Amino acid sequence: MKTLASPQDVFDKLKEDQLFQDWKKKHPDAILSHFFCPLSSELKIKQNWDLGFYDKEKMTVFSVIENGFAIKPEDDVFKKQQTEVESLDVHKIKISIDDAAAKYKEIAAEKFGHEQLGDGFLIVQTLQGKALWNFTFISKTLKFANVKIDASSGDVISSDLINAVSQS
Repeated sequence: MKTLASPQDVFDKLKEDQLFQDWKKKHPDAILSHFFCPLSSELKIKQNWDLGFYDKEKMTVFSVIENGFAIKPEDDVFKKQQTEVESLDVHKIKISIDDAAAKYKEIAAEKFGHEQLGDGFLIVQTLQGKALWNFTFISKTLKFANVKIDASSGDVISSDLINAVSQS
């Protein structure tokens, strides 16, 4: 897997970027909610990190580009009414992306070996107070193969195969 920069390094660079500093002055209550990266079925990076910031039911995304960052227009957040978007503390990420990817491959071979997996994505986020590496790929049979790995300990939190199309 071509290595992405660590979330900590990217976040530190973003905080130094003038575009972000100007935006943050206008959005002082915004929280870092996630990192996102699309992946090929072979865990190859399709594009660099996007960093999402949540502020009052809106999400603003900063994308890593060759010479810094670009900002995408803010958009509405799609979440269940009772769901809270949790702040991501990058200092809780102790497991490297390479170690997380190796753990994902091990679990995917064991749990989803019978499925032919297509492209997917990686999200680094906080769920129920835990920073997670969250790998999701779609199978050729329209199922989502998802593995959540604790970003602090490396423990596998869950591994699920979920039908993308509900059967009524």
